[in-house]
Amino acid sequence: VILTGCNPAINHPVAATYFKQAARNGTKLIILDPRGQALDAYAHRSVRFTPGGDVSLYNAMLNVIIGEGLYDQGYIDVHTEGFEALKAHVRELTPEAMSPACGVAPEQIRELARLYATAD
Repeated sequence: VILTGCNPAINHPVAATYFKQAARNGTKLIILDPRGQALDAYAHRSVRFTPGGDVSLYNAMLNVIIGEGLYDQGYIDVHTEGFEALKAHVRELTPEAMSPACGVAPEQIRELARLYATAD
């Protein structure tokens, strides 16, 4: 589970309870937040990116997922449009290129992308 752009412990305490329970039961909780939050204590990974650097981080993660073929082509064929344009868009947005903009080390970006892309 990736939580980004939200702070359930503050804004949705009931939902936060479910995230905590899931983490206790083995779900890998990844929190992407420039400020950090109370759920960090339950997170498998908590990543504080540079404020405003979220899109750079996501694009770098997409670069890894696409570059390493960590996506379901069958699902994409049936349920999406414009995937070839997305592939072209993120081709140069490598973790090394995006790291200065998002403040996250390239290897950590790769780890996040792989954790997300290979989750059940």
